[in-house]
Amino acid sequence: MTAPLVWYVAYGSNRSADRLRAYLAGASGPDAPYGAHRGCGDPTPPRADRWLALDRRVTFRGTSRRWGGGVAFLDLDPTPGTETPARAWLLALDQVADLVAQEARLATAPHPDALGAIPPGGRFALGGGWYDTVLRLSDVEGRPALTVTTAQPLPATEPTSAYLSTLAAGLAEQRTDGRGQTPSVGRSGEGDLRSTPPPGGGARAPRGG
Repeated sequence: MTAPLVWYVAYGSNRSADRLRAYLAGASGPDAPYGAHRGCGDPTPPRADRWLALDRRVTFRGTSRRWGGGVAFLDLDPTPGTETPARAWLLALDQVADLVAQEARLATAPHPDALGAIPPGGRFALGGGWYDTVLRLSDVEGRPALTVTTAQPLPATEPTSAYLSTLAAGLAEQRTDGRGQTPSVGRSGEGDLRSTPPPGGGARAPRGG
């Protein structure tokens, strides 16, 4: 049976196609720019992508062994007026299960049906490392949209220049609709947002907290 297609929504380094490829296809050896990744059982590239505006803030937290500083996490709950640029990748549901397992540092992926059963606006606890929670955001073009973040109170920390460069590389791939704007998407039936990336890449870390 063919797995259904869903949107995996990236708001941090996985907005970069090259960065996402490491999670899908796997990577190993000293020349792997993002370190070793076991990859997905199905390494098929995304069928499509869309740029979105999310009504949730992104903060930098923790100290990543891979990056040496803070990494991006999406707030669990919306903040009115927030417009965080994100990139939705159209993947098979089993690919998303494999991908979030890698992000959560789990040896075994959750069953795809468990992710598919998350209700709109709901959450699924993965466990594992920092990226321990899957959120179902507003549907995109009639398909579920899933992302992964943390439910842990990790300390705010500064990101490294290498991490910020990867964020910038992803944003540089953003396409416009011919009017200098990204296509808007609805927020749970509450109208829509226009994504205008703030200066410096969009994701802001809290200061002094």
